[in-house]
Amino acid sequence: KFQFVGSVFAKGHSSKRVVALHGGSQYELIVWNWETRKIIKHIPIPDASDRIRCAPAQENVMVTCSGKHGLKAWYIAGEGHGNVTLLTSASDPSERVLDHVWMPSGNGINKMVALSCPVDAHEGHGKHHNIRRQYLNIFEGRDQVSTKDQTGTSKGPMGAPILLECRQTVCLKLNGLEEEDQFSCVASTQKGFCIGSTFGQMSFYERTDDKREPYIEVRSISLGPEHDICGINLLPSEGIVAAMTTAGRLLSIPSEMNIRPGSSEEDDEDEEKLIGSDVSDFSYGGNHTGAITGAAVAKERSIIATLCPHDNTLRVWNYETKKCELKHDFGSDEPVSVTMHANGMFLVVAFKDRLRGYNVGMAALKPYKEVIQKGCKQIEYSNSGAYIAASSGINLLVF
Repeated sequence: KFQFVGSVFAKGHSSKRVVALHGGSQYELIVWNWETRKIIKHIPIPDASDRIRCAPAQENVMVTCSGKHGLKAWYIAGEGHGNVTLLTSASDPSERVLDHVWMPSGNGINKMVALSCPVDAHEGHGKHHNIRRQYLNIFEGRDQVSTKDQTGTSKGPMGAPILLECRQTVCLKLNGLEEEDQFSCVASTQKGFCIGSTFGQMSFYERTDDKREPYIEVRSISLGPEHDICGINLLPSEGIVAAMTTAGRLLSIPSEMNIRPGSSEEDDEDEEKLIGSDVSDFSYGGNHTGAITGAAVAKERSIIATLCPHDNTLRVWNYETKKCELKHDFGSDEPVSVTMHANGMFLVVAFKDRLRGYNVGMAALKPYKEVIQKGCKQIEYSNSGAYIAASSGINLLVF
């Protein structure tokens, strides 16, 4: 089956090229010239990969590919190409790579970090027990400047434009977590990098002057286990990390935040807590995290109310501006149906055992009346808004 796993724009003097990772029965790298729209080269790769990143090489194209096989760097120089194995899972299972990213570089020094898959390990004396770990492998390397003759042709043997060497390995312990929980993705920041997890934790690492440990963890943020983070990226101009969750939410997280250590009563390890509401949805009010089972439109206003039993929320949307103007959480009450008055100022929500009316405010819903009535699966305002009809079994109730 013909499919593409990912693609990147080349950098430096080769910036007019696009390199795509093609999957299917045979994995290969395909190099395009995006101006002429022509394929320049096919490079077969023997290992299945699911991540491709472009190295900041100035003279030749260099990309890195990672997956369960490990981590390899592929480069193109003239008519030829080559590769360098950085991590291989054939000799060490901890070198299976989930994700990797190139970090900000300068002075000819390039940096990259790779996040490994979880592995089981033993710890303790006498009575051993299994713990799960992941590893961060941090690489550094200098630009390799090739000498050229008068015709501009590179002299000497062909080699990688950047020679990388592992400078630091960071161990991430997954103690007390479910078997499927893990750190899942990594992204670069202005001062280092950050990692996201399937259990809602974000950890930030920054560069130091310590040669033995060039990068250290400076803060760790818990967004809650309901936030299964599957991808993160940096918006450099705004200093914001965008995090995408499997529930379809897109979160905005400042790369530098005001934090305070948690008290020893709450957490023995001084887990850092957030001050204020720095973490938010990119769109105000966010989105539902499950299927929408009820909706109601205000005839005299450009708003629509939607219900989602999965997250037990009601959201009021302006369909002209395409923004969520209001969000209401019902807590443990599961909403069944909703209807809205023609003027958009009132709505009624049906629950399993009651009907509840709300005033629609600027930023919140305010309950004003409640009627005990079980089994109402559908409710509807009359055209005038003076009556409400509710279906309960074989009965039709009018309020």
